Amino acid sequence: MPSTLVMLILAALPVDEIRAHADVILSCQLPDGAIVSASTGDEVAVVPYWGNQAALGLFEAYRVTEDKAYLDGAIAWTDWYLKHMTPDGRIAEYRGARDNYQPVGEMQDDVSAAASFLECANTRRILTHDRYFLLREQAKLWSAHERLMAGLDYDGLAVTGSETPVKPTLLSAEAYDGLYHSRQIARSLREHAWNTEIYYARRKIDKSFERMQADGGLYPAEKAQAAEVANGGSQAFNGVGLASLAAIAKGPLSEREAKETLRQVRQLYPELDSCSTAQLYWWVLAATRAEDRTLAAGALKRMDERVAAANGPVDHAYCIRAITLVNEGEPRRFGVPMGSTYIPYQRPIFR
Repeated sequence: MPSTLVMLILAALPVDEIRAHADVILSCQLPDGAIVSASTGDEVAVVPYWGNQAALGLFEAYRVTEDKAYLDGAIAWTDWYLKHMTPDGRIAEYRGARDNYQPVGEMQDDVSAAASFLECANTRRILTHDRYFLLREQAKLWSAHERLMAGLDYDGLAVTGSETPVKPTLLSAEAYDGLYHSRQIARSLREHAWNTEIYYARRKIDKSFERMQADGGLYPAEKAQAAEVANGGSQAFNGVGLASLAAIAKGPLSEREAKETLRQVRQLYPELDSCSTAQLYWWVLAATRAEDRTLAAGALKRMDERVAAANGPVDHAYCIRAITLVNEGEPRRFGVPMGSTYIPYQRPIFR
């Protein structure tokens, strides 16, 4: 894209509005880099998945405004995440006083946290061009990748729950997208084995999404662990509707499939007024992916109406990303220069 066109697009963005959202996120960040997802009185909650989403909003705000305060805030969060992650890639939620919060309960095998963190790490690589960050944290980045992989079943779908395991479509779509970012990190590090593992994992997810697709292009809320066919799931929007939007936004759908699935979801759920800010963000993601700019703009307008009453940083991060999506179109995919087409096996990757 010509640099002049990029400047024109950025000039058309509501930069002051993006700054306002980003400033709210920074106001929720503690001195050690943690981003408070919610607070009640003197007690705060730090939820890694939501912190990742907030940091991605800060990264996006920096890309648009070039205000280093937003970049520093996002970097501080990724450093916090790396510091609090266990050697096997797990991370806990934290609650307590602002100056003395503690982990809550047992650490979970959280696919969405690992996937969204890998997106944060890859975005940091893209915006800072700091390959030393990848080299320095390679062991931990590999652990996050392995935690993501550990949450995938034999068919590639993300599985959750121990007593009655299920495979949520939304979680599998997030895993598919997280593996994309993990692959970019692996390529930048010249880790061929790591990259190859991701290739086969994403191919499995692709095939499973083909089998899950129902007549008309919709996707179920979840697939039962032992079932050969997908469950119908809830008929509420949080079921088939949200699952199908996630498949469009982050799953392996082709452009034609994305457009048809969005058309079916729109027919099933024509009204957006009852959707939360997070749900509207999925509408923006899916509509942008399917090149329906009118629908994306309509969802963003409703997000603007709701976020005024929101105190949490995540809603503001979603607004930042939705604004740039509506104005710039489908998210760009960033490649990694690989030099020679022959990529030799490097030193053994971390196990």
